[in-house]
Amino acid sequence: MNSTVELRPVEIPEWDELDLEQAQLGPVPEEAGATEIETMLGEIAFRLPVALPQESLESARSKETPLLVPLEASEGHDYFLLAVPLTIIVPERYALTRLRLKLRFHSDAHDADVVAQDLAPTTQTVERAHDVGEVSLDVSKALSFVLPPAVAECFGLRLAFPLRWKSEYALIQASGFMSNPVEWYVADEAMRNGFIGYVITRSAPGTAFDVAAEVAAEVRHVVLGRIRRARFLSDKRNYTVVAK
Repeated sequence: MNSTVELRPVEIPEWDELDLEQAQLGPVPEEAGATEIETMLGEIAFRLPVALPQESLESARSKETPLLVPLEASEGHDYFLLAVPLTIIVPERYALTRLRLKLRFHSDAHDADVVAQDLAPTTQTVERAHDVGEVSLDVSKALSFVLPPAVAECFGLRLAFPLRWKSEYALIQASGFMSNPVEWYVADEAMRNGFIGYVITRSAPGTAFDVAAEVAAEVRHVVLGRIRRARFLSDKRNYTVVAK
């Protein structure tokens, strides 16, 4: 069962930097006004589970999971498979352009006792081509530096070259293995249908630990031909994983 987490408007400086990097491909969005943000808060919703689905490694190993690293039970650690399903409700007139899901682990003994041994999905990139037109070169003008102008103009050559390049674009960026906290940054349009993060945690034997989940998102819409954006941060949703 999922329930809605409270959202509040927030600034995320690192996302401003991404907007500036992408400014060559389009206009930088403007920050939405207070009235627009209030309207968005009344129409969008993010829901996290009331209780965090969790299984011991012995139980999880017998099932299909998207995790990549096969693990064997270890007497020196406890392993748990955690699933964090995030339900996303965003009306069609808005574009959900960025999403970040963060999990932070904490134990009374020491935070370093709990880490993400493995997680899914992992970082995914796609190659995108950027075609911004073409540049033309008048060869006759270039030849006029080495030939008499009248002779150079006889060639009458004009060459056109396309201006395009390719770049790697991250659909999903994820934390590395053995990390705490764990983060997923998602810029894939498919996230509108929801997102599920999977983690296998490694903790000291018999240690209970807490998990704090937090969601950040950027929502955009177009007003009179101008792109407006708002960013939101959720309250933390806290869970407890109890060693058995």
